[in-house]
Amino acid sequence: MRRIFLLFLLILTNMLSLQAGEFIEIKELLAKPSFWDRKEVEVKAEVLDILRRKKGSWINILDGGVSLGVWVPEEVRLPQIIYLAGPEEKGDLIRIRGKFYFNNPQYLGQTMISAEGISLLKRGEKFSLEPTLKKKRALFLWALLFLITGVVYLIRNLKYARRTSKT
Repeated sequence: MRRIFLLFLLILTNMLSLQAGEFIEIKELLAKPSFWDRKEVEVKAEVLDILRRKKGSWINILDGGVSLGVWVPEEVRLPQIIYLAGPEEKGDLIRIRGKFYFNNPQYLGQTMISAEGISLLKRGEKFSLEPTLKKKRALFLWALLFLITGVVYLIRNLKYARRTSKT
């Protein structure tokens, strides 16, 4: 009886952990594409770009320096995306649930995710391009050190030049 209870408990905890929906990294999908091909996946990534079409939208997403295309049919509600990842902005963070395709024949063999659900996890933000006070102080100290080193070098060279010119 105790073994049956432990077995039931083990199965129940495994089912709950599978339902929790852990995110899969894009690197993992592209590292083992034949394993993930045509399977349901859940990905968390930044939005790079959106290309709207008549029957849906293409979204380029970025996760850990790796990007991937996502097809979002018009039936799937797309959240309002404000920030796109770039040199001046951190893109909106979204959760994508859908089917991963290594070679989707419908889209000319494209490696992609066909979205079945998308939700916004976190709004992106603009980067501050203004250097912080700490960086300004560090730059000033480096410039001062460089200037002092140059002056010391010049003084030593002048002393050496005087000594050698006397002889």
